[in-house]
Amino acid sequence: MLRRCRAVCVLLLGAAAALAASAQQRSFRYFDQNDGLRNVAVNALAQDGAGYVWAGTENGLYRYDGSTFRRFGAEQGLSTAAITSLHADAGGGLWVGTWQGLFRWQEGSFVEVRMADKMIRVGAGQLLDSTSPEQILVVSEQKRLLKVEPQRGGPGWVVQPFFSAPQIEARAELRSISGLRVGRRGDLWLACAASLCRVDSAGVATWKLPGPIDPGVPIGILPDSRGDVWVNSSSRQLQLPAAQHDFIDRSDARANRGSVHVYTPIVEDAWGHILTRSSDDGVIRWDGSRWEAIGPADGLSVSGGVNAILADRDGGVWLGTSGRGVVRWVGYRHFSAWTTRENLPHDDVWSFMRDGPGRLLVGTGAGAVWLDDREQRAARRVGGGDGADTHQAGSLARDQAGNLWIGTFTGALMKIDARTRVRSVVATLPLIFRVHVDSSGVLWIGTKHGVFVIDLPAGDHTPRRVDDKVAGFGPAPDPQATDICERVPGEVWVTTSLGLLRWKDAELMKMALPAHDGMASTEQGLLACGAKGGVWLVGGPGPPGVWQLGSMAAAAAQNEVVTRVLADRHVMSLHEDRRGWLWVSTDDGVFVFDGVRSRHLNQDAGLLWNDCNQGALYEDDDGSMWVGTSRGASHVENTETLFDLPAPRVRIESVSRDGQALQLGAGASLPWTRSALTIRAVSLSFDSPRAVRFRHRMLGLDDEWSAITAAEVTYPALPPGHYRYEIMAQNDDLRTQSPPAFVEFEILPPWWRSTVFYVACVLLFGMAVVSLFRWRVRALSLNQARLEALVQVRTRELESSREQMRELALKDGLTGVWNRRALTDLLQTELARALRQGEPLTLVMADADHFKRVNDTLGHQAGDEILKELARRFVAVTRAYDTVGRYGGEEFIIVLPGLQSNRAEDRARIEAFHRIVSDTPMDIGGEQRLSLTCSFGVAGVDATVQVSVEQLIARADKALYRAKELGRDRIEYG
Repeated sequence: MLRRCRAVCVLLLGAAAALAASAQQRSFRYFDQNDGLRNVAVNALAQDGAGYVWAGTENGLYRYDGSTFRRFGAEQGLSTAAITSLHADAGGGLWVGTWQGLFRWQEGSFVEVRMADKMIRVGAGQLLDSTSPEQILVVSEQKRLLKVEPQRGGPGWVVQPFFSAPQIEARAELRSISGLRVGRRGDLWLACAASLCRVDSAGVATWKLPGPIDPGVPIGILPDSRGDVWVNSSSRQLQLPAAQHDFIDRSDARANRGSVHVYTPIVEDAWGHILTRSSDDGVIRWDGSRWEAIGPADGLSVSGGVNAILADRDGGVWLGTSGRGVVRWVGYRHFSAWTTRENLPHDDVWSFMRDGPGRLLVGTGAGAVWLDDREQRAARRVGGGDGADTHQAGSLARDQAGNLWIGTFTGALMKIDARTRVRSVVATLPLIFRVHVDSSGVLWIGTKHGVFVIDLPAGDHTPRRVDDKVAGFGPAPDPQATDICERVPGEVWVTTSLGLLRWKDAELMKMALPAHDGMASTEQGLLACGAKGGVWLVGGPGPPGVWQLGSMAAAAAQNEVVTRVLADRHVMSLHEDRRGWLWVSTDDGVFVFDGVRSRHLNQDAGLLWNDCNQGALYEDDDGSMWVGTSRGASHVENTETLFDLPAPRVRIESVSRDGQALQLGAGASLPWTRSALTIRAVSLSFDSPRAVRFRHRMLGLDDEWSAITAAEVTYPALPPGHYRYEIMAQNDDLRTQSPPAFVEFEILPPWWRSTVFYVACVLLFGMAVVSLFRWRVRALSLNQARLEALVQVRTRELESSREQMRELALKDGLTGVWNRRALTDLLQTELARALRQGEPLTLVMADADHFKRVNDTLGHQAGDEILKELARRFVAVTRAYDTVGRYGGEEFIIVLPGLQSNRAEDRARIEAFHRIVSDTPMDIGGEQRLSLTCSFGVAGVDATVQVSVEQLIARADKALYRAKELGRDRIEYG
């Protein structure tokens, strides 16, 4: 019996209730806090060489492993949470740009890359790229292009300007870089000032950018697969065709026009389409001739705009949004959908048929409508003189004259005239399940009470019964006819409540179907005639199986082909396409079989809704497929690439024991414990993840492969021995699998099973025997007491020595004041306290004037005596909570908490510090005394302004330099 069949019309829908839309629906998967993404303001996206997708947010860096996002931060060496840029280099390594520095993911942790011990600040936009695994390019906050390369002969990185001083002097535009991208041939493209620059072996070439370009916003650059170069700013999209000198303005009013102009992402997908952000509501896509907008009307909700776009290595598209987290475009290449948002009168879609001019007629639960799908326009009602059509249009057919026929569940048989496009009711019959026009032009009508035909070429539109007599069975008692197809010209097949009927040579006869593996009837009422002359049936009773009738001779042979895949799903429709692929729609999505492989198309793959309607499968003129569901129509495009999925990949992500991660390299060994060992693997295959299964084994414990549903296994208390754990991911439907991922290790024997333990047992037994004979208990006790006393003495000595070592490590060996490392830590603490409590803080940087002359004329010993005397004088006049330290050479730093450098009384104290140096000559040994002056550079902290230690020292150093320039022996304030 037809599922969800209505015997009466649904309620009329007013025309005013249909709001015209302008696009199809798309499928999107949103990742937010429920998926581990604690911050949903995403600034950057990247995919590393292993296949992980990384998301940089305003508060944290996250990695997606196919099931959840995991946060990476201070524990992994990332000292800041605000991420501005991400980049996966040519070797698959991950680079992270922030306002607090540049970092690289290296052997399980982040390593900061500095330039001359200074942090590299990276802003938002396309400011990171790489030419090779050995070189990364970065645009610094000063808009300078830097290159980062591994240090030769050792760890670390070397950072230096990409352009030499003469190059910059010759080309002024190279002073201001606001975007970069490495081309496919290794050439470098830059947004330099108001121009586009290309750097290659021939030198630097420039193209003046036409029109206004906002200089304060990063520029997106994209050399595409055709050799063209795209330039994307906050308001312009420019295309520079290959080997041409003039830009083509491709600007779209919707692109980048939003509240945030910091991000101008532009990428190319796997099929050559260009994507960038639009306004604050979605993206636009260039298909080679025009921009297509994808936004709220298409089901995309980004809440504040798209900051980042990632085209992953499998052809998928990911969006990083300002307020909705990470969005994955599901079924990017293959799926679109049409619902009541596109003006369908009802979301229940039952049938499709393309007319001669190419428009698509869609039968819904509230009438049939025209769908201008190729122009992406909203659906329009079919015209008719008898009022709005609200019949459930369960089946559609087109005759040889181009007229369209509609069979409805209310029994109305309607016709849409090919010339006038006017709909009219031709006849009223019992509930109509199927209409079909055969090769001779006869219209077949399967109803709840019989099979009817209309001989359209004869011109008489009066339906007549053809099942009133079935050969060999006599009169038929009004059989229910649910499906009709034509195998070859002149041979029509009909599924009915009597069984499977065949019309041939003007005779209708029942086909005998011998029982085979439970198939005793065709009560499901579904069939499809294949392009190669076969017939497909859904048989029962019991769990449905899809069968193919082979030879059409007397006794047909059944062949079950997909029962294993269909399992307990309810089959709704069958169709064999022009390639010979079998399509089966069910209550759990659509299955496609190419004779060897299968593919499950469901919501995870991009299908609008899993619950398909009966008979709602239609192959379009271009080979695409339409699927009717209870929530709208799904369009499956580019079907020739449906099976072009990469083999699944698997990666062992972690090995842990008692919640502690273990680093297992080659030849790793673990001590035996009673704790369980947990091994977690991930499959970084984001298309159809539910089709991926895992098999694993632990060589050394069990050599046989076994299936697991989740890629995490636990082994309790493995016995001592050598082990190799292997796991592979496989897609049973596509018959593909990954190479095994593995980890090798050894479990060491417990201490009581070691050779050392056995030797110790023998020795202890011997000692026990000796002890029994000598009765030396008292002596042993006294000896133990003496040992404990010695241990206590030694412990005190070690603690004293350790404190002395700590003191030596923090104090300057010559002057006895704090050294530079300790001074920086103390200054960091005092600065944090001052900013937190809103108190002033003053830093004085003092430098002895002409100190080099002392060393050159009187010797370094005299210089050392002066440095010690300077330190003593400074310490003598400081308060208990002031800090004096030697910063380097003859430079000292004095940290004065609570002192405000712009107050007169506080400046008097600073001047007193200055006078203690020059007022009294210094003893330099050998009864010699020397008068000395010094210069001060002073920097203060205003509690209302955030400042770092480096910035504060830089200000004081600048003031000191000014004091030197102005004649020395003076104080300058910065």
